[in-house]
Amino acid sequence: REEILEAGRLKALGLGDPACPRAEAEGLLAIGQQAALYVPLVVRQTPVGLVRIYNGLVDHLSEGDIDHVQRIVRSWLLHLEKHPQVAWHDVRPLTDLCNLLHAVPGVMWVTIEAWLPGRRQTQCLRETGFALWSETGGIQRNLDDYPTLKRVLSISQPKVIERTTLESDPNEQ
Repeated sequence: REEILEAGRLKALGLGDPACPRAEAEGLLAIGQQAALYVPLVVRQTPVGLVRIYNGLVDHLSEGDIDHVQRIVRSWLLHLEKHPQVAWHDVRPLTDLCNLLHAVPGVMWVTIEAWLPGRRQTQCLRETGFALWSETGGIQRNLDDYPTLKRVLSISQPKVIERTTLESDPNEQ
């Protein structure tokens, strides 16, 4: 990641690419994805973060998909420049960017990280995605342990839930 941020250039990886480093390929397989794209976030010519998208449908990203992602990120950054009162790392703009990137066909997961150059590491700020279980078991939860989930299922209506509004239940927090 560091080399991507310092160079300011994106990096595409895919299981269909024979040049994909083994460690990267194993990482993709471990999370059930076929391809990834790392895009540096650059604000005022300074690398401030990294966007990682994962595609679970194809083993390499097309030039069209890469261009599409770059246009979305550039447009998002331009929008933020026009609204200087909004910090790029605030939850709302990060969520907006994640939602925009999920519109790209095959994108299953989006991670946005802040670059901490003094520590030479990144810090995850926002992650959104879709998980698919290929086994029939999946995750099972006793609804008595999750009163908010139980209530939402009983009324059959979507409900926006934030951590601060959850009942004091360790399972749901």
